[in-house]
Amino acid sequence: MKIFNLTVAIMVSLLNVSMMQAQTTKNISVSDNESYTDHIALSNDTKDMDLMVKFVFNEEKNTLTVSLISYRTLFVFWDNARYKKAIKHRRIKPDNLPYVVSSNPGDQFRVTRTFRKTIPKPRRKQILKKWIEVSGLQPIDKELMMVNDFIEQTFDIQGKLGVVTVRLRDVMLLDEVKKKSSSSRYDITYGRDLNITYKVSLQRNPCFGLDEEIASSANSLEAISKSYATLRKTADKVSNDESHKVFIDMKATLIEQFPKNTTASRCADIQQSRDKYNQIVDSIQALDTKIDAVAASGAAGPMVDGGGLNAREILSNARILDNTVSRWLASRDPAERADLVAQGRSIIKDINTLISGRYGQTSEEKNAITVFRKAEKYFNKVCK
Repeated sequence: MKIFNLTVAIMVSLLNVSMMQAQTTKNISVSDNESYTDHIALSNDTKDMDLMVKFVFNEEKNTLTVSLISYRTLFVFWDNARYKKAIKHRRIKPDNLPYVVSSNPGDQFRVTRTFRKTIPKPRRKQILKKWIEVSGLQPIDKELMMVNDFIEQTFDIQGKLGVVTVRLRDVMLLDEVKKKSSSSRYDITYGRDLNITYKVSLQRNPCFGLDEEIASSANSLEAISKSYATLRKTADKVSNDESHKVFIDMKATLIEQFPKNTTASRCADIQQSRDKYNQIVDSIQALDTKIDAVAASGAAGPMVDGGGLNAREILSNARILDNTVSRWLASRDPAERADLVAQGRSIIKDINTLISGRYGQTSEEKNAITVFRKAEKYFNKVCK
C-alpha cells in the first residue's frame, strides 16, 4: 500500500511539473506602425500580470526588438548555463557565467532556498536556459547586464522573412535585500521557464522602398493621359483626308510609345497607376473617328449667316452632342468619360454664347435652336 501511494505521489508530481512546463504557442502579427504586447503571470495561481513582453518591428532597419518589462527587477541568463558551474553555495558569480556580463564588482547575487527547491534534482545536471530562443533572427551585439529594470534584445531579420519564431524561456525576479553605499545584495526569489513560443508574422508595407517605382508609374500615367487628351482633340477635328491621316499616324505613334504594362505589383499605389495607365492604352487602341461631313462641306463653326443664325451648324452641334452622350454611355473608361463631358460642355458654351440674346427669324433657325435645346437637356440629364 505504501509503495502504491508513493507511486501515485510521484506520478502526480511529474504531472504537475509537466503541466507547469507545458509549451504555449501564440500566433501574433506586428507591423512598422503597430507593435504587439502580451501580459504574462509568472505564478500559475495568481492573476497578477507581473511581466509584459513587447515586440517592435522596424521595417526600415529590418529588425525586431523583443522587450521584457516588469515592476520587479529582472535577471535572465543570456546563454545556457549549467547549474553546477553558474551557482555555487547558492551564489551566482558573474565570472562563472559562460558570457561577459556587466555588474557592480561589490554586488552579491544569491538564490533563495524557496527558488532552489523548484529546480529538479539532481541540480548539478540541470541546464539553466537562455531567456530567449529564436528562428530567422540574428541578435545584435549589446552590453549584457546582471541587474535589469527591463530586458531588451534587438535582432536583425534574415532576408525579407515574413514569419519568425521567438521562444521565451527562463526568467527570474531579483529583490534588493541589502544596500550599502558601494554595493548591494540581491536575492533571486522566483524563477520560471515561461516556455512560450510566439510565431511572429511581419506585416511588411508592400510599398516600402519603392519610392522611385511609385514616381515612375505616376509619371507614366500623367504622360499617357496628356497624350490621350491630345489624340481625342485631334479626332474631333477630322474634316478631310489629310486631318484623318494625322489622326491615324498619331494614334499609331501613341500605341507604340505606350505599350501595356502587365507587371503586377503588391504596392497599391503602383498597381492603381498601372491599372489606369492600361485603361487609357485600351482607350487609345479603341478610339476611332471619321471625316465630319458637315465640317468637310466648308462650315467653319457656329456663325451668323446673312445677319441671322447658322441653323445648319447649330443642328450639327446638336448631333455631335447626342453622339457625345451615346459614347459616354458606351464607355467604361473614367478618363474617356471625363473628356466627353468636357467636350460636351464646351459645345454647349459655344452655342449658348452664339445665340445669347438673339432669336431665329426663320422657322429653320427656330427649329435648329429647339433641337439643340433638347440635345442640351439630354446631355445635362445623363452626363453627370
